[in-house]
Amino acid sequence: MKFIFIACFLLFLNSGFSISNEEIRSILEKKIASVGDAIYAIYSIDNENATLQSLDLKNNPRLLSLKQDVKLDAGALAIIAIEYGKAKGSILYTLTGWSKYAAESLVFQKIFPEYFSWNREISGKELIETVGILSGKEK
Repeated sequence: MKFIFIACFLLFLNSGFSISNEEIRSILEKKIASVGDAIYAIYSIDNENATLQSLDLKNNPRLLSLKQDVKLDAGALAIIAIEYGKAKGSILYTLTGWSKYAAESLVFQKIFPEYFSWNREISGKELIETVGILSGKEK
């Protein structure tokens, strides 16, 4: 039963963005996702031929400041979503650039659950769920 659920979940998510099933599966299996996983997953929502090499970070100093090989927390995921234009940032985030205010903004928009705090580590499953919510908001 669990396998059928995961297969249906992968098919649903794959229709929303361009990550392959293997890439989704590898992210889902991670206990804690990385910042690079989040940047790639969110970037691929609008870019069908996205690859890790095609990520466009040059023009965004806030995304450049994030190290891609570190553990993903809710604040970093919120910054990535806001900077790629998938969610709206609050006035406090716009003024300060702090991940705390970015995460609070996504909680307010019901993209993150209410129990998410800005420094909470994000699992691969939670990352894929968030990307699914973000891709569904645009349709």
